Amino acid sequence: MLFACSFADDEQKMDQLALLCEDEDFPSDSEAAGIAREILSKTQELDAVIAQYSEKRAVSRISRVNLALLRLALYEIKYASRVPVSVAINEAVELCKKYADKSDCVFINGVLGAYARTLPTQDGQVSE
Repeated sequence: MLFACSFADDEQKMDQLALLCEDEDFPSDSEAAGIAREILSKTQELDAVIAQYSEKRAVSRISRVNLALLRLALYEIKYASRVPVSVAINEAVELCKKYADKSDCVFINGVLGAYARTLPTQDGQVSE
């Protein structure tokens, strides 16, 4: 869903998502559509995190597939408390292996890992 919406202009992304959800040939459910809607509404915030932790690539130079994977994983890390950080990162890397190049997987793992290291641990300390 996120990848498909990445081809629409910013103002039209929500309309594109609504069209996808209506398409009987496009498998989706209400939870997936809700998450996609949330991610699309937080794109600027998520892209700012990507820009901060992407040392070698500007956000504008990251492929749409990789951006979709990074946005999804960051959303899960920041807002889906039921998803452990390590699981969100692993899912993004596994999806990357399926849909992108091996070098992209290293990049995605690096960006997400760098962000994850700045998060407080269970005892409230930052893991760096």
